[in-house]
Amino acid sequence: MPADGLDWGALMRVGLGQAGLPPATFWAMTPYEFSLSLGLEPPQTPLRFQGFADLMAAFPDGADDQKGHQDE
Repeated sequence: MPADGLDWGALMRVGLGQAGLPPATFWAMTPYEFSLSLGLEPPQTPLRFQGFADLMAAFPDGADDQKGHQDE
């Protein structure tokens, strides 16, 4: 496994090649869904407070988030 934790080449070979998923389906799947589609037990790691705080810092709510998505 690469240092970043995901071997994208292997995942794509399995998803697109062996499993025969269309590319749009492969890229739309969550890791959890992909694991289930392969018959694997997905990891059951809960999102801890620090992980949630990191997500909030990386993707803050704000006016810029709504650009182009406002109701008219």
